[in-house]
Amino acid sequence: MKKEPVLPCAPYPGQNALQKARILIKKALPAAVLLICFCLFAGTAKAQAGFEAATNPHPEAGDIVLPMPKGLSMAFRVVAVPSHSLLRSLETTMGTTGTSADEELSATESGYRARLSAPFSDKDIPESWKKSLPGDATGSFFYYLIAKYEVTRLQYRAVMEDEAKELTAGNGDSLPVSNISWYDAMAFTARYTDWLIANHPDMLPGFYQDARNTGFVRLPTEVEWEYAAHGGQFESTNYRQQPFFHMDEGKTIADYAVCKTTAPAPVGSKNPNPLGIYDTAGNVAEMTLDAFRFSAGGKLQGSAGGFVRKGGSYAEKEQELYPGSREEFSLFTKKGSTKSADLGFRPVISGINTPEGDRILRLEEEYNRMSGQTESHDNNNEAAASTPMGELNRLISKTTDPVLLSHLVYLRSELAKSNIVQNQERANKACNQIQQCAMTLEGIRNINHKSFIIENLELKAINITIEKSTSDKQKKEWQKRKKMKEQELAANQALLKETAASYISDIKEISRLDSNDVTASFQVLEALYRGNDRYNTRMSRILKLVRKHYDAVLNKGALNQDALLKELSEER
Repeated sequence: MKKEPVLPCAPYPGQNALQKARILIKKALPAAVLLICFCLFAGTAKAQAGFEAATNPHPEAGDIVLPMPKGLSMAFRVVAVPSHSLLRSLETTMGTTGTSADEELSATESGYRARLSAPFSDKDIPESWKKSLPGDATGSFFYYLIAKYEVTRLQYRAVMEDEAKELTAGNGDSLPVSNISWYDAMAFTARYTDWLIANHPDMLPGFYQDARNTGFVRLPTEVEWEYAAHGGQFESTNYRQQPFFHMDEGKTIADYAVCKTTAPAPVGSKNPNPLGIYDTAGNVAEMTLDAFRFSAGGKLQGSAGGFVRKGGSYAEKEQELYPGSREEFSLFTKKGSTKSADLGFRPVISGINTPEGDRILRLEEEYNRMSGQTESHDNNNEAAASTPMGELNRLISKTTDPVLLSHLVYLRSELAKSNIVQNQERANKACNQIQQCAMTLEGIRNINHKSFIIENLELKAINITIEKSTSDKQKKEWQKRKKMKEQELAANQALLKETAASYISDIKEISRLDSNDVTASFQVLEALYRGNDRYNTRMSRILKLVRKHYDAVLNKGALNQDALLKELSEER
């Protein structure tokens, strides 16, 4: 069937104009959609950029990033504390210790001895944490997390405001939060922990063999804050001797600290410290968990006052920004809870010291070993125990008189304290003996090197001079010098053998000490000589040799003097 042609209709009034409009709309529609999408994307990108600036402006591979309410996050860094066991903590010096010229600050900022450990062991930490640990570290460590930046205004609002309220990034949100009280900061850590437990429980660190306890967010203690502010496990300067952490060549404190200004800067605007955390010096000062006490004679004294404020602020001078600087800040004034425009905080993630699982058993075993309560006694055996503690335990088990029993229990408690002190003194002795061996070995190396110089340079030069001498008088004069050098060489060789014999004897004595004390002492000294300057680098190498010789004596029972001197000759 033949198809009829379709005839064009006559145009109605305005049809041509409408067609033209449709064509224009059709052509313009993709561009309009694209423009709308671009605006939406730009707005989202801008918001995302604002979120990043207020949460983690400098992301790194070693960061531990935890989620926060309303799509935000908080970056943390792992802090590794050298600690051979649960009751053997890192002992360090806190405070400025000689960096302050102001005599009035001596009772508030002078150094004091403190101990530091952490709740998470090697069994507790997830694999993702390990990329943030020092690659060349040896020994045992315990761990905690510290925030990479001071808490920002945006992060604070995300946690403290109603969760249903929309969060938008605005000007100033990447600044550290301030004008909040110590109690506000505590409330933040509690609310953030509750939110993580409710929404992302697997993101918090837990404990091996413990299905009940979890890590939690809190303010740092003063020693936790100061150790991390110095650079923690990544610090290459001996922080117990230096007031500030190691700075890159050509840089000054001003490159790391926002200071001598009238306002804070966005977090992360300066360089990080060796641990990779920002603004521990300047910007806003930071709150700690600890109550302030005076410092005198290397110990904390006096009543518990306000809280300890650390790090100094943007309004202060560079010399006031040392990590060891410590200020007391009142919890309240007559106007109410204390707040300040230059005071903020950064949290840590910690946990309890006695989680479920095998930790309690390990703790009890270690305490019993340190206190001397390791000997068991058969109640039916009337023979005296072999140790005072064992005998006390035997008598306690036999005593029915309540008064006598109370006296014996008190005596056992005092004996346990005494044993622990003696145990710590033995550990300190082991550390001192190992350090003395390192010094002796360095002395042997120097004597050996001096003998090498005399024998291979000075005496050879004298012999050449004698051969070239043109008069008997010159020859006699140089032969006299040669004899003196030969006597000096002989004396050096005798001193070398005597010192080497003394060193070998000291190594043998160390091998008879408690192996736990020795292992812990080596780790303490490795941290002591962590610096990358010439002296610390040298002493670190010497310490490795001492450990090698200790292992050799411990395993084989012998250390050959000739082999030792040859080894040191090769060290030149």
